[in-house]
Amino acid sequence: MPFRGSDDTPAVPTFDPLARFFELHEHFDADRGRFGDRVPLRLAAVTLITAPGQPEALVYRTRAADAQLAEHFGWLSDVDAAVRLVLAAALVRTDESPDAFVATLEHARALMRAAAFPRGGVHEVLAILALQRAVAGREIEAADIDRMKAIYDEMKHFHWFLTGADDYTACAMLIGKPGIPLQIVDHVEAIYRRLARAPKTWAGGALQTAANVLALVTLTPDEAANRFLEVADALRTAGIAIKGAEYDEVAVLSFVPRSAEGIAQMVVADREQLMARLPKLDGGTATSLAANLTFVRLVLADDRKAALGDAKLLLDMQAIASARQAAAVAAIAATS
Repeated sequence: MPFRGSDDTPAVPTFDPLARFFELHEHFDADRGRFGDRVPLRLAAVTLITAPGQPEALVYRTRAADAQLAEHFGWLSDVDAAVRLVLAAALVRTDESPDAFVATLEHARALMRAAAFPRGGVHEVLAILALQRAVAGREIEAADIDRMKAIYDEMKHFHWFLTGADDYTACAMLIGKPGIPLQIVDHVEAIYRRLARAPKTWAGGALQTAANVLALVTLTPDEAANRFLEVADALRTAGIAIKGAEYDEVAVLSFVPRSAEGIAQMVVADREQLMARLPKLDGGTATSLAANLTFVRLVLADDRKAALGDAKLLLDMQAIASARQAAAVAAIAATS
């Protein structure tokens, strides 16, 4: 494996990501309000760890960008306040204008309708953000949307029941891989099948998402799957539960240039400090935040893995959106 024996040469940041996270979180939390949602604040803080600038100024800019986005995403929008705040943080991190992103969104959504993409609500927004990153600064074109749709259609061919709007983001991230869409999805499927046959992993949507992430880096399906399993086993041995909700964390951590055991030790250390400092932090969220911090700590200077950092952020935003949608459905069901 290309990751063995690399513990002595990781990319090391010149600051402490955990300390910077706590600074950012403190400023976000200061104006949260008594009943404010803590989850997006924490993810927004993680998003801004690598952004240049003082924490107080970054939080102020994020709040201002969130207010601008709120003018476009109102009460009836699929983009709720939680996702919107993290989206604002993502735009601040890359120094993008909210108005410019909304213009890109409208342009790309029109192209998606022309390509007969089923409407996907908030998942369209996240996919277009991913697509914007994938095309690296140029305008999104019809050919990009067509390639994304072809990848989606191939995924649908393999997993008709599992594949839906929540896979749009992964399809957008995969458009930059070489090869025709069938080759790309064949590669993803080979990783998925290898993992589905392994002990302690379960087939389903979460595993499909993990396979999509693992396919972003050029490794053979067996290499990618084996690395995922090594990291998952190391985390379990260190006392962290690895279920479907954690598969995307494991997939991203699989490309950190450290041994699986070294990664697990760092995740555990960050997780313990997060649990000690943040009130009412559940174990799953603590694991997700710790995975983010470990990734930032060890690959900050590696531009080749920047896409994986973006993938992790987008998947976290997607998890927030899915949780909010599930809560809304449950609330409606309870009153009917």
